[in-house]
Amino acid sequence: MVRIKREKIQTSQKPMTLNKRGYIYKAIFLTAYIIGLLIMNTNIAFAGNLFDNASQLLNDVYLKFVGMSTAAAGVGVGTGVFMKKLSLGKQDKIELGNKVIKDSIIGWITLNALGIILNWASTYTK
Repeated sequence: MVRIKREKIQTSQKPMTLNKRGYIYKAIFLTAYIIGLLIMNTNIAFAGNLFDNASQLLNDVYLKFVGMSTAAAGVGVGTGVFMKKLSLGKQDKIELGNKVIKDSIIGWITLNALGIILNWASTYTK
């Protein structure tokens, strides 16, 4: 026969009284309240002008779009030129190179148009 030992419950720990629980709840509430007050006050102090921040953000995004579109177009056109040069006279590879060049130029125009739209929108935030 297998005997199962019953674990003894420690009776040395007293259950938490209502007074201690109330103290803990009050401490948690006051801590959250003080942190909330600090957060609200610092946001107002360090926020600055909302429209200046929005204008700066849109300008940064515009510059990223211009840089990204130029790099992507350069890689695309370079790839298309290499495909045309290394096609060894095969018409399908020459057409594919022309398509890659055309698509990269269209992508460059699209990304620059998005940048121009963002720049136009930033004029209304000033």
